[in-house]
Amino acid sequence: NIFHILQTEDKERFHSRFLCYLIKTRYNSFKKYFIGKGVDFPDGELNLDKCCCEFPCGKMIGCKLDICGYVDIYLPTKSGCAVAIEVKWYADDQPAQLLRYKNCLKENSTLIYLSLGKEPSEKSTACGESCERCQFNKSLTKDSDYYVIGFADILDWLNTEIKTCKDNGSDFVALGVLIQQYADVLTNEIKGNEEMEIIKNEIKKMIKSESDDRRRIDNVRQTFLFIKVANIILYYPL
Repeated sequence: NIFHILQTEDKERFHSRFLCYLIKTRYNSFKKYFIGKGVDFPDGELNLDKCCCEFPCGKMIGCKLDICGYVDIYLPTKSGCAVAIEVKWYADDQPAQLLRYKNCLKENSTLIYLSLGKEPSEKSTACGESCERCQFNKSLTKDSDYYVIGFADILDWLNTEIKTCKDNGSDFVALGVLIQQYADVLTNEIKGNEEMEIIKNEIKKMIKSESDDRRRIDNVRQTFLFIKVANIILYYPL
């Protein structure tokens, strides 16, 4: 696998750049597949020369948050709208991250939160500063202001592309092999995340069990203390 050889499978920027390449070159397929998943897309063709990673997003006017940011994958159309994708592996959400990105985009653009399965937090979809003059003092709504898709969805799409490449003959064999190798990387990432979630849940159960045991011990101690005090009052009344 070329990605294992280059040791790039665990680098977030690599994923963003390779996904940007795949999506912009297979955009119609990507668009058709995720329309079937309920995602709305802007009309028109992509402006391929302007597609990029780490697209700069300025500050929100009038907001106390003195933060700029960069959209991981930015795919503008020729009409000026765009498909913007925040690629979220393991990093935490940044303050008002999706809200800031949404407000950088032209109306009728599409904002996607791509993760291993988690939803964006309120920390990302809203601004908690309560700025009086802020133009963007609102909270985003899922499936209206932004869409959530998982890497498992991307993997399903890639598998349809692999089949398409095979069906189209020898001219697409190399591309099909490349997509298959990247699909293998994603499969390992998804499997590793699922195993990690199982471990986390087991640890949480252990902590809760230990906490419950401590709570039961504390309750017994409090009961014995109450009995002791009651006996003292009974035998030695004031």
